Amino acid sequence: MKPFVWDVDTRICFGSGQLDRIGTEAALLGRRALLVYGGGSIKRSGVYDRVCKSLAAAGVTHCELPGVTPNPRCADADRGAALCREQGAELVIAVGGGSSIDCAKAAAAAACCGVPSWELVAGRAPVTAALPLLAVPTLAATGSEMNTIAVISNPDTKEKIGMRAPALRPRTAIVDPTLPATAPPLQVASGAADIFAHALENYLGPEPAALQDALAEGLLRTVVRFGPIAAADPGCTEAQSELMWASCHAINGLLSLGKGHPWTAHTLEHQLSAFHDVTHGAGLAVLLPAWLTRTLDARTAPKLAQLGRRVFDLPPADSEDAGARAAIAAMRRFFAALGLPDTLRGLGIASDETLPAMARQAASLLRPGGWTPLTADEILQIFRACF
Repeated sequence: MKPFVWDVDTRICFGSGQLDRIGTEAALLGRRALLVYGGGSIKRSGVYDRVCKSLAAAGVTHCELPGVTPNPRCADADRGAALCREQGAELVIAVGGGSSIDCAKAAAAAACCGVPSWELVAGRAPVTAALPLLAVPTLAATGSEMNTIAVISNPDTKEKIGMRAPALRPRTAIVDPTLPATAPPLQVASGAADIFAHALENYLGPEPAALQDALAEGLLRTVVRFGPIAAADPGCTEAQSELMWASCHAINGLLSLGKGHPWTAHTLEHQLSAFHDVTHGAGLAVLLPAWLTRTLDARTAPKLAQLGRRVFDLPPADSEDAGARAAIAAMRRFFAALGLPDTLRGLGIASDETLPAMARQAASLLRPGGWTPLTADEILQIFRACF
């Protein structure tokens, strides 16, 4: 294992009914808040009214940044930062999916750093500080409620980039498994695929780390078991509890301790989202099997065969290659059980004309090391195999 430092300073309020603590928890961080949320589902579900009531009871006033879109835009983060400065916000509260939380992170950082959010995302200015963040995920998916990452899109340049800084880690996360009850099944399924992909990319880090592998395998088994249940019945609190807790740990740094994690599959999928605005988890479900098939060789086969035995309960195969291919097939069956598409056409991408540009952009963003290096031509082959 490689040396590491791990500092997780997020207070977790977990369990049914924890949403009603939001006012008390927010008051510990400040008295004037920016409330960030998406397209209105929290109003239809009654979550918005509960949040406002709790904040008011605790003496926390707030202004609002509504309408955050999936694959959140830098322009929305800039609007949020401007509101923070104009209204004197002392904290930022995000209620919604990963898009709302990531937008809130970028807004909180831009408000303190005094530069447009894209300058921070693109790495042209450092994230030196951010307003305190309180995150309330309404879906088990990105794990943004407990990590230092924000992924932001720029439609003008067709880029989707993740930025990472300690200041972006939420101070508090309210994780209430009753909140996804009204989510569309496709969003629940996509979230489960995203959690699976987070754990898998950590699992595939090249450094030997037996405990990390065991933790990742347990998390992956949990998602494989409870993901289809939650997708079929988003109101199943037991399944949502397991998925929401898995979401927190899949990408909070725990699974990657002592291991490399260049996040190849995520880098490839971000191009689908940047160019075509697809749902991130659904894009990962299409790409993961094709990526693993394209990179299958004598070096990578043993780990995939191990995945098949320990996560999907497959019997030992005649060879590591056969075991690896059986594991990839089991992964495809898992995504099908979630009800997710298995092709780019199924994601609504009707033409392959953007694939070369996406491949070039992905290749330029990939970090060295990790599962296996890829050229732009090899990435293009993966994209075409998915079409």
